Amino acid sequence: MKQAPRDTGPGKRWLTFLRNHKEAIVAMDFFTVPTVTFGLLYCFFLISHDRRRILHFNVTNIPQRGGSSNSCGGHFLLIRLSGF
Repeated sequence: MKQAPRDTGPGKRWLTFLRNHKEAIVAMDFFTVPTVTFGLLYCFFLISHDRRRILHFNVTNIPQRGGSSNSCGGHFLLIRLSGF
């Protein structure tokens, strides 16, 4: 029985999409880091895909007080206003 030919189209289309839109793509990560004293730190990062640089980060021990979620919305507003 012959093997079906591989379709390389979807991979090429996805790569083309990423190359065409890399200026507008921002990766976001929210994670916890355990400390030596068994506490937790909450970390938030925004990373630009086109220049591979950190746009914003926030680290807090109490996420409700630190405004981690508000930090994200505010930063996207600044990016839009500055024409990034």
